[in-house]
Amino acid sequence: MTIDAGLGPALELLLQGIWPTLLVTACAYLIAAALGMVVALMRVSPVKALRLCGAAYVEVLRGMPSLVMVLLIYFGLSDLLPMPPMVAAITGLALVNTAYLAEYYRAGIEAVPRGQREAAEALGLTGRQVFWRIIWRQGVRVALPPSTSQAIGMLKESAVISAIGVADITFQALTAAHRGAPPIQLFAIAGGLYLCLSIPIAVLSRTVEHRMQNRTAA
Repeated sequence: MTIDAGLGPALELLLQGIWPTLLVTACAYLIAAALGMVVALMRVSPVKALRLCGAAYVEVLRGMPSLVMVLLIYFGLSDLLPMPPMVAAITGLALVNTAYLAEYYRAGIEAVPRGQREAAEALGLTGRQVFWRIIWRQGVRVALPPSTSQAIGMLKESAVISAIGVADITFQALTAAHRGAPPIQLFAIAGGLYLCLSIPIAVLSRTVEHRMQNRTAA
């Protein structure tokens, strides 16, 4: 496949889409990570009502396609709470991915051996101290590798925000294609950009995982 000479302007458009793509992904991930911790705490709460609310959130939002959520927020709430496309995109991706991150945290918490809790209680620690000093810290360590890998999924998933006019990589690729740029080469380059952005996240995830394993072994 040869590179068409008319791709120059199209490449400029694609490069302009990198920053919105990264901004939406980063903001949505940070919000989802924080909300995911809250939902995870609800899922393991001794209060039944909180557990049920947390479980309901996870089940409903995990079954909701990100595209539908983004469209629902942007168009469905436009009369009540108008918001820019960027804000709607971040909100939609964050709400959906909160459910996944919450399950990673919950699984990490439940992976901590019960014997460690019993040993800490035998040393005189209160239930709250046991949870925050022993269970929560170890649970987050267990959940960190899959949680950082989720960021890669969010980066690829962010392509749906082009549907509401956010000028990300996919939106710019569609714009260039409508202007006559060769679509096969265009979307191949767009896919390559997503890959190039995903690699550093994957490397960071593996680095963090190895360091945590080394600390645990030490």
